Amino acid sequence: MLEQCRRDLAEAMKDIDLLLTPSAPGEAPPGLSRTGDTSFNNLATWTYTPCITLPVFTGPSGLPVGIQLIGHRN
Repeated sequence: MLEQCRRDLAEAMKDIDLLLTPSAPGEAPPGLSRTGDTSFNNLATWTYTPCITLPVFTGPSGLPVGIQLIGHRN
């Protein structure tokens, strides 16, 4: 099933350079004890695609909110 997902994503991205997605459902959590919800990273993890999260603005608590750029596999 995941191998089919990898093939489908590669086909869907054949004419685009990057996917732009949210990196998390909200701003970063306070403190250093946890990194926050990682569920939005599952697509890149499961499909073996490179990704990077970039902070783009701050949320209501003044902590960063990020976007995720997902590239082509290999």
